[in-house]
Amino acid sequence: MSSQKTTGPQQIRVLKNLNQQAAAWMLGCTARALRDWPDAPRNENGTYPARELVEWARDRVPRPDLSDDDYDRLLVIQDVLYNGEPSDGERLSIIDALRALRRKYGENAWLVFVDMLVREWADIDEQFRAEAFSVPTETDIRRKVDSEMSGWECRLARDQLRIATVCDYCGKLRRGRHWIKADPPEGYAVQGGGCPTCHVTSSEQDARKRASLGCTR
Repeated sequence: MSSQKTTGPQQIRVLKNLNQQAAAWMLGCTARALRDWPDAPRNENGTYPARELVEWARDRVPRPDLSDDDYDRLLVIQDVLYNGEPSDGERLSIIDALRALRRKYGENAWLVFVDMLVREWADIDEQFRAEAFSVPTETDIRRKVDSEMSGWECRLARDQLRIATVCDYCGKLRRGRHWIKADPPEGYAVQGGGCPTCHVTSSEQDARKRASLGCTR
């Protein structure tokens, strides 16, 4: 009898190309049952790749039918996790709730929670993946710093009542009783408003619109 052992790479090659009998044994089912699953992953030559087959089988594990109260508890946990860092008390309560579900429904109860999280967050997967895992450039960092500085300067200007009011419609700057065409002073925070001329025009337009709709008030 040969004592030579197969190497890791050799074993991986075998696992990538399991015949139906070996694949069925790995999943704990009959070869006929595996054959009757048309969506089971197969190689072009009809063999089964072990890793993909295990992932496929994991997704086929039946989920327990939770009561409305228990499902709502999972929704509450999801909201707590979604809204930020949970408190120590919330963490302990989450652990207790998940353990209680496992005792009540079995090991697969946690799969319901995993499915819920994946379904909730899947829509952001592709949209933000590149941004979330990218290393910011020097330009990105400078832009962020400039934005934060601008926000800080705006808050400081408001604290010191250095606020300029600009008409939302014509862009004129309020100077006391007058509205003039000018830029806001340097270092001032800008807020929107409406000059008397544009306010009257806007009121007239609203009145015409109400009249056209048959409104008397």
